[in-house]
Amino acid sequence: MIVKESKIIYEEKDIPGLRKIKLNTNNNIYKYVTSVISASNTPTEYLMVIALDDRAQPVAHYIMGNSSEVEVAFSITSILRFVILSGCDKFITVHNHPDDSKEFSTADIESALHTKKQAKIIELELIGDYLIAGNRCIKNKKL
Repeated sequence: MIVKESKIIYEEKDIPGLRKIKLNTNNNIYKYVTSVISASNTPTEYLMVIALDDRAQPVAHYIMGNSSEVEVAFSITSILRFVILSGCDKFITVHNHPDDSKEFSTADIESALHTKKQAKIIELELIGDYLIAGNRCIKNKKL
């Protein structure tokens, strides 16, 4: 039996307007992610998956990892399961680099491409992969 959680994480934090923000620009994605976690000022790496409605507004988010300084482990199955349970078919992924490196690593790019390919098989769409580094949000242009 699969149970869908009824609470959305950002409602618990009571961050005004966070649910209505459109995640269609790097600035809005940066504002959203850094409102939820301190992704630009942390010694650990996070991966956040954000399920979006048709207007690019967040429906739910899930923090997949909180790992070492250099990498975060996750499974594509976990990402896709979360998106399915959110009731959405579009999502973005966002991770940070604690060392403020503004370059996507080869592993970052390969993971995003593989996630996009697997999502497409079950009719989900990874519409963007982003990196938080320093005070910037950078889109993965290889996706």
